[in-house]
Amino acid sequence: VIGDAISGAGDPAEPSTSLRLAGNAEASLGDGGLGDPSFEQASLGEWGIKGDARSVQRLSSIAALHGDRMALISTGLGFSRENGELTQTFCLTEERETLRFRWRLLSEEFKEWCGSQYQDAFQAVLVHEGGEVEVLNVAIADLCPPEECDDCGSIYEDEPGFPELVKAPLKFDQGDNWMMEHWWTTKVDLSAVAEGSRATLRLFVTDKGDSIFDTAVLIDDIALE
Repeated sequence: VIGDAISGAGDPAEPSTSLRLAGNAEASLGDGGLGDPSFEQASLGEWGIKGDARSVQRLSSIAALHGDRMALISTGLGFSRENGELTQTFCLTEERETLRFRWRLLSEEFKEWCGSQYQDAFQAVLVHEGGEVEVLNVAIADLCPPEECDDCGSIYEDEPGFPELVKAPLKFDQGDNWMMEHWWTTKVDLSAVAEGSRATLRLFVTDKGDSIFDTAVLIDDIALE
């Protein structure tokens, strides 16, 4: 925290001097780690929030994977009409070579809208001083079983062992709801990002073509390793 690092005391040798800090004294970029990486703060105080983004203990029978709480971002769910997004800025250090997180997606667009123009998506992007790293970009069709459409199921080819879809233990408001059978871990190599770079992690959902059939993503256990 900058306010703790900078003292307002003057120079003892020059009693008339003083040091004044302008700006947010609570600002901090930490030591290369993320604040509240498992979303244990109900207020999500360490995270920037847009739209339907919140910390929850459970979603129906689905509990947090790590700790007592997890993040939920969605395309609506009645909480907000605005797509959910979480952001946090931090500094990367030499020993942090990998970013990983766990996630699980549920959607009303499964399976009747597989391959259609209605494609909700979940994206994770790391924006840094030298550019941008796409960590994850997965749409509904990518997760649909390959037999559902010509372009379906690409993630099963790219990610061996990726969880299949099962009926979700809850409904939103438009009928059947399907979800990934279990949590999945996504990792990205950060070795190409310069040490000391100021980086912003963005986790967000998008809604293409309609706002009727909702998608939600649960996120937990983010780590820089």
